[in-house]
Amino acid sequence: MAAWLPLTARSGEDAVRILADARPDLFILAIDDSSDDDLTLIDQARADPNSEHVPIVCVLDRADRKQLTIEAFGRRADDVVPACRSSCSRCS
Repeated sequence: MAAWLPLTARSGEDAVRILADARPDLFILAIDDSSDDDLTLIDQARADPNSEHVPIVCVLDRADRKQLTIEAFGRRADDVVPACRSSCSRCS
C-alpha cells in the first residue's frame, strides 16, 4: 500500500525547489494573503517540465475568492477550493 509523505514549503522559492526535486504527486497551494506571489507559483510549476504534470489544488482563504478562482484557473490550476474554518456555519 502506498503512503503519502507531505512536504511543506516555507516560501515560494522552497516550493519551487520541492516541486523540482521531490516531484510530488499533488501540489496544494494555500492562498491566504494579499500577495499575488502565490499565483506565480502556478506559472512556475507549469513552466518546469518536471512539475508541469503535477495537479495543483488551490485553497483560497481570502475575501476576493471569485477573482482568485478565475485567476488560478487561468494559470492552469486543476482545482480551487475555499478554506473552511471551524467557526463557519457549514462546519459547526
